[in-house]
Amino acid sequence: MGKKKMILLMCMVTMGIFALSACSGEEVEPDVPEQGQKKESSADLSQFADCDGDTWMESWNGKTASGLDFSARLNVYMSVPKLKRMSTVEVRKYVFNNEDKKKMMEGIFDKDIYYNDDNKLPKSVLKQYLSGAEGSVEYYEDQLQKMKDGNTESGSSQSEMEGLLKEQRENIKKYKKLMKKAPRDFQKVQDDDYEGNSFLGEREGIEYILRCDTDEGTGQGITIDMSPSNEDVVKPDRMKGKGGYCYSGETGKELENDCKMKKEDAEKLAGEFLQKAGFTDLVQEEESVLMWNVWNDPNAARGDPDESFADGWVFHYAPGVDGVSFPSFGIEADYQTEAGDVTYKGYPLNCRIQVSVTDKGVIHAIWFNPVEVLSVTPDVKLLPVENIKNIIKEDIGVLVDYLSENGFFAGMNEPVINFNRMDLIYYRISDPKDKERFTYVPAWKLRRNTNDRIPFSFVVNAMDGSVLEDWDSEWQIVS
Repeated sequence: MGKKKMILLMCMVTMGIFALSACSGEEVEPDVPEQGQKKESSADLSQFADCDGDTWMESWNGKTASGLDFSARLNVYMSVPKLKRMSTVEVRKYVFNNEDKKKMMEGIFDKDIYYNDDNKLPKSVLKQYLSGAEGSVEYYEDQLQKMKDGNTESGSSQSEMEGLLKEQRENIKKYKKLMKKAPRDFQKVQDDDYEGNSFLGEREGIEYILRCDTDEGTGQGITIDMSPSNEDVVKPDRMKGKGGYCYSGETGKELENDCKMKKEDAEKLAGEFLQKAGFTDLVQEEESVLMWNVWNDPNAARGDPDESFADGWVFHYAPGVDGVSFPSFGIEADYQTEAGDVTYKGYPLNCRIQVSVTDKGVIHAIWFNPVEVLSVTPDVKLLPVENIKNIIKEDIGVLVDYLSENGFFAGMNEPVINFNRMDLIYYRISDPKDKERFTYVPAWKLRRNTNDRIPFSFVVNAMDGSVLEDWDSEWQIVS
C-alpha cells in the first residue's frame, strides 16, 4: 500500500462543523432514543457505570449520502476511564520563540547565559570542530578505499559512507568560513535577545548545553535537549576514565541503586526543575532507574559492556489532567505505529518529557514536542451513551463513503464495516483560528482492536455529539 493511501486510511473521518464552544461545556442535544425516558447530560461519569465493561452488539443495514448500500456489524467492548468527571484542556504548542527561550533559560541556568550556535562560537571551539571533521574525513576515505579493496568489515554500505564523507567535507568548509569572523570568547545573551537554538549556561557549577532541534515543515515538531557540555563531569566515580553510556532502565526492587539521593527527593527535584523551566500541569507517567553501561577499555568497540549498574533516577512526564496522561490515554496511544510517530495538524501527538537525576542534581532533560497548558475547564457535561449510539448509527455512513472513495472496499459489492472497541477518551482537536493551539476534549472513539498496522476509527465529541472534523490531509506518519 502506498504512502498516500496509508495516510488516507489513518484519518478520523468526520463531518459537522468544529466549534470551540464545544470546549466550554455547552451542549447541543441530538435526538434521543424513542424508547425510555429522556436522559439529560451530566458531568458525573457514574452515568456510564452500566456500560463500562459491557458489550454493545448491534447490526444494521444502511445507505450512505452517496447512495451506497452498506452493512454495519458492531460487537464492541465498551470502556470508561476510572474518573469521576472529565475536563477540557486548552494547550499551546511550544514554539521556542524569544519569550519561551527567556523563560526556560532563566529558569534552568544559575548564571550568565551564552549563545552556542555555530555562527557565534569562539574560534578555539571551531578549531576543535574543524579538527574532528578533518579526522572523520580521513577515516571515511580510508574505509571507502578498504571497501573497494574488499578489506573492510564495516556494517555501513558504500553509499552511506559516501554520504557521511560528503557531510564532513561540508562541515570543514563551514567551519573554515566561520573561523574568519569568529569571536575570541563565547558571547553573552544581551538585552533578552535569545537568537538561535543553542545556548550555554551553568547549573550548580556544571556547564550545560541546551539545544532545540525543530523541523516543523515536515510535521516533526521539536525536540529540546539539555546535556552537560562535558559528560565526564557527571559520570559516576566508578565510570571515570572508562567508555560507556547511560540510559533509562526499568525499576527493579532487587536492583541496588548507587544514588545516595532518595527517590522521593529526586522526584521533587525533577518537578521543581520543570516548574522553573515553565512546564506545569504535567502528569508523571512512570519512573525508572538511570543505568550506566561501562567498558573498562575506553577505546573498546561498542558492544556488550563489561559491567552495568544503576546510579540515579529517571522521571517521565506528559501533559494531562486529573492524573491522566494524554499521550498514553486516548488517540495517541493507538497511533504510534511501526512506520513512525503520527502528527496531527503539523504537530506530533507524542508529547513527553524525561528528566534524569543523580547526586549531582538534574544532569539531563529532554522534551519531545512539548505543549503548554493554557486553561482547564473541569466537570464538563457529557451526553448519555444512548445519544452517542444513535449518532453513530445515523452518521457512520460518512465513514463508509470516505473509505469507499479511497479504495478500501475495492471488489466488495456491499461494504461491511465492523468495530469491536468503544472507549471514552481524551481526544485532541485543533483550533481553526490558531494553528498553534489545541484542545483535549472527552470523546467516544469507535475502533477496531486488531493488529491492523493502520487502524481507522470514528470519533464523536462526548459533550455535544458532533463527529469530529479531522480531515485526512492533516494526518501524517513521520518516520
